Amino acid sequence: MVTICVYRETDGKPVQGAKVSAYWFDFGAYSAEGVTDMNGQVSLDVKPRQLKVLVNNREVFKGEASEWQSFHI
Repeated sequence: MVTICVYRETDGKPVQGAKVSAYWFDFGAYSAEGVTDMNGQVSLDVKPRQLKVLVNNREVFKGEASEWQSFHI
């Protein structure tokens, strides 16, 4: 499980309703999607690994993910 937190760049407040997508390859292509809650958080059912993460269809991360990731958009 990876929990992703999304915050506004301008004021650091959580972003509610952001669409978060994660993509990875492991003997095939896989993805998981979710929408952030009022705390700007969404948990995706993926293991920490090499991920590409998009928030509202914009790539914000590509690399080795941990169980807890946060991004400012």
